[in-house]
Amino acid sequence: MDLADLEHLCLGCMRQKDTDGTCPHCNFDNDTQNDADYLELRAMLQSRYIVGKLLHFNGEGATYIGYDTQLQAPVQIREYFPRGLCFRSGAEVFADEGLTDAYDRHRVSFLNLAQALARMRSLTAILPVYDIFEENGTAYYVSETVESISLRDFLVRNGGALSFEQVRQLFMPIMTTLSALHAVDVIHRGISPETLVIGRDGRLRLTGFCIAEERTARTDLVPELYKGYAAIEQYGFDGDQGAWTDVYSLAASIYRALVGSPPPEATDRVTNDKLIIPADVADHMPAYAMSALADALQILPDDRTASIEQFRDEFSASPSVVTRNRERVSGGSAAPAVQRKKKSGSKKYVIISAAVTGMVLIALGILLSMTVFKSFFDPDDDGPVTFTTVTGETENYSDLIIDPDKGEMPQLEGLNYSDLLSSQDSNLVKMRTNYEITVTYQKSDQDKGVILSQDIEAGSVIRKGDAINLVVSVGDGTAQVPNLRGKTRAEALELLWEAGFMYQNIRINEVASPGNPVDTVTRQSLEEGTEVDEFTQIEIDVNTYEEQTTTRPRPTYYYEPETEPPTTQEQTTASDEITTSVED
Repeated sequence: MDLADLEHLCLGCMRQKDTDGTCPHCNFDNDTQNDADYLELRAMLQSRYIVGKLLHFNGEGATYIGYDTQLQAPVQIREYFPRGLCFRSGAEVFADEGLTDAYDRHRVSFLNLAQALARMRSLTAILPVYDIFEENGTAYYVSETVESISLRDFLVRNGGALSFEQVRQLFMPIMTTLSALHAVDVIHRGISPETLVIGRDGRLRLTGFCIAEERTARTDLVPELYKGYAAIEQYGFDGDQGAWTDVYSLAASIYRALVGSPPPEATDRVTNDKLIIPADVADHMPAYAMSALADALQILPDDRTASIEQFRDEFSASPSVVTRNRERVSGGSAAPAVQRKKKSGSKKYVIISAAVTGMVLIALGILLSMTVFKSFFDPDDDGPVTFTTVTGETENYSDLIIDPDKGEMPQLEGLNYSDLLSSQDSNLVKMRTNYEITVTYQKSDQDKGVILSQDIEAGSVIRKGDAINLVVSVGDGTAQVPNLRGKTRAEALELLWEAGFMYQNIRINEVASPGNPVDTVTRQSLEEGTEVDEFTQIEIDVNTYEEQTTTRPRPTYYYEPETEPPTTQEQTTASDEITTSVED
């Protein structure tokens, strides 16, 4: 892109516009200025990145839309700028007097987080980080970006809530990504409908990563806690944080997507731990999913589901969990459950939160310990979360649902996996839509794509949401790289599959490449004719830039109604607001 083109670049969305003034795509005016505390529009970083509109800021730093002049593509730029610890003079950032140690300590944590995310850039449910640098006395990292809207906005524009099946399909990739992040000790601590975004491809992604101090009250940073989604241990009551912290936030986000409103704030739930779920929602949820959600939303970490893997298994009713439950019912030897990490300070949450709410009288404390807090202090009472119907009658959640329809496992062995994915046969369509199918690939003398085995025997009873693992042949295990340049995305995927590549080893980078047809391949990481192992990863760049001769049609989730959303959804606006507070 030459300098003339850059002059017509909208700094709000990084698209080309033909005229001066308001952008026809996003209504941003380039004469608008960012807040004076942050980088100016058109600031240049590393002689490569153009800084655009300020998208978000919190106690840790700021996120801008940017433009990579080398890749000629929009990006997101995250800047370390801890409010209260530093100030800006021009573009330069300086630590406040006496706060240099804190400023430098958090900057190291910021860079460590960026490096961890960069190492995990192959994960499909995050925005890949590809550049990290220090400049202007502070630190930055740059990630790819996609056109998206927040999950909160998506829900408001689509009736306020989704069905269980829609939620399950939407959130399963997030669980897989979180599991991988937790394995390298990256804890998000801010999962919410604000940090979960949906792209034009319909995929849910997790954004808004921050260092631990930013998502914990009572630190030297201005905390960003998402009301209704932050776990009790994030409120600064000396509790350990870990994977179980993200379990709570993720479960709360799923609850919001199903019910239409978030759970009450964790500190409020200490004294009134009744989660309301409408009967019409419960009627369409499997019992195992209700149980999994209840376990993941427990207030005390000791009582809560310990890991994302455990939550995923219980929420999707995988065969391992079904087998364990059947063994427990039949009196057999059950597989050991995932052990929760015990935290010595967990009971402090009850005491401190009670004090916060004003219940400081000894007599009232005794009364509460015998009633509301009985399950916290009585070791014989597990005190599980119970869901309450909108009529006010408290019931066990298993009484609120109907038993899901049973099905029979079909014979898949010998079928070609591509037929399972594309066939319109009603039984195969049901397999694709009602069950979670995972695939393990194996070399064999069978043709590529033939299903070699299935882990659930044909004729077995299966239920909607069960996970089924298939072993699929890759043939002799080699792949020859085809010529993909100029092919459409769909054509490229078909050619790669036919050549021997596995779908999970194909990485698609969406880039803006003016002068090329939209949705066509502009680059491939492996040269045509190269023979490689079938598990070799290949990257292709697909052009997303569309010449602005016509207006690009907007996807359904960008539909703007002529009137404001119905008043029944207005509660989501107030209840989903980000809570930021400065601790004394």
